[in-house]
Amino acid sequence: MKYQVFICDDNQDTIVQLKHMLLIAAFRLSDNDSVTFNVFGQATTYKSAINILQKTIPTGGIYFLDVELGKNIGKDNGFDLAEYIKQNDPKAQIIFVTSHADLSIITYQRRLGPIDYIVKSSNVAELTTRISDTLKSAINYLENSSSESANFFTYKAGYEVKKIAADNIYYISTTGNSHKLELVHTNGISQFIGSISKIAETAPYLLQISQSCLINPKKAEIDYQSHKITFPNGDIQYYSRKNSHMLRKYFSK
Repeated sequence: MKYQVFICDDNQDTIVQLKHMLLIAAFRLSDNDSVTFNVFGQATTYKSAINILQKTIPTGGIYFLDVELGKNIGKDNGFDLAEYIKQNDPKAQIIFVTSHADLSIITYQRRLGPIDYIVKSSNVAELTTRISDTLKSAINYLENSSSESANFFTYKAGYEVKKIAADNIYYISTTGNSHKLELVHTNGISQFIGSISKIAETAPYLLQISQSCLINPKKAEIDYQSHKITFPNGDIQYYSRKNSHMLRKYFSK
């Protein structure tokens, strides 16, 4: 598995050291499955970090953040950067790496929820082991989170956030109203505001058969001659001809 990592530290030597420790950790954590840490960005200041993260930020990234960016524990420090990251990557795994152990209480006061607060040490072997153990915890969380999100579809109906088991979904289609989608499932029909294209990106267990419809292939019966798909409740959705080859290939498996 490949995990996306971001490093922000005002000391370039520390960045180089952390990247080396990531290689060691990847080797230690690779068992039956190979583990790779891809450093998608690195920065030495709050501003440069924000510039990078505004352009690209993953879902479920791992972030090594120095607290005292430019020796500044006031404005635009590692805590501020962590808040920005949490707002844009809810599954972010924050790891603070700092010289001051007494600052750890601030992470709890600001509800930043880091998975670890590592104090820089001259003992490289000890630091490497600590980082490897912390990365293992991050990986466990991300794997469990990915598994959970894959089994459930989450959507917002008004002010209420709802979850439905992925296996209970028949299909999701557009309606006559702008941006309103219809979710047809084993227990009936639900409507919510959303985008077919965005759901297609975040719900790989659903198959897009047209610009207006996503289906659960586990609940679909396909008729290639009439280009239609029938569901257990009797509903029918038609797929576009340009998707014929893709659907034949998918269902032939």
